[in-house]
Amino acid sequence: MHDPRPLWPDTMSVAADGHLYVTVNQLHRQDKYQGGKDLRPYPYCCSAPPSTQGRCA
Repeated sequence: MHDPRPLWPDTMSVAADGHLYVTVNQLHRQDKYQGGKDLRPYPYCCSAPPSTQGRCA
């Protein structure tokens, strides 16, 4: 998977339908770590690209 959006991938899982699901943490973008400014983009998105089924892509 090549995508600039998942800056901090947290958990990955391949579902029975062959899709790869990845949760992406945005902890480092919270106001607590950014001088009081929340840098998390809204709305959050959900993306589920097809998996390579164990093959190297």
